[in-house]
Amino acid sequence: FSFNVESRDVILNDLINYPQALPRYDCNEFDFGKASCG
Repeated sequence: FSFNVESRDVILNDLINYPQALPRYDCNEFDFGKASCG
């Protein structure tokens, strides 16, 4: 398994040429994405 930590939208070139390195968004970048305790 593999993943990429680049935060951006997936484009067609990614799907064709880099299927094992698709970018993803980190949920901590969203307004309510911060982890909380309690």
